[in-house]
Amino acid sequence: MSVEPPVHPADEPVDPVGELIEPSELSELSEDSQPLARWESPDPTGVPAVDDALAPLAELDDLPTGEHVLYYETVHRRLQDALADLDSA
Repeated sequence: MSVEPPVHPADEPVDPVGELIEPSELSELSEDSQPLARWESPDPTGVPAVDDALAPLAELDDLPTGEHVLYYETVHRRLQDALADLDSA
C-alpha cells in the first residue's frame, strides 16, 4: 500500500516535509537557511550532442520554477536522441 504525498497549490511555499509554510514563517526560514547554490554547467563531455543537450539547463536559474519541466523534458529527449545516435554508430 503506497501513501500519496499531500498536494498543495503550486504558489504556496512548502517545507521539506511537505507541510504548508505560513507567510509569517517565511522570514524565519530565509534567515536560517543557506543561500541557494546556482547550477554550474559540467565540464564538456567531448560529445557535441550531449554538450548541446545539457546547455539549456544553464537557463533554469533565471526562470520561474513552473517553466523548468519543459526544459527538463527537452534535455531528456535530446540526451535520448544522442544515446540512440551513439548506439547506431
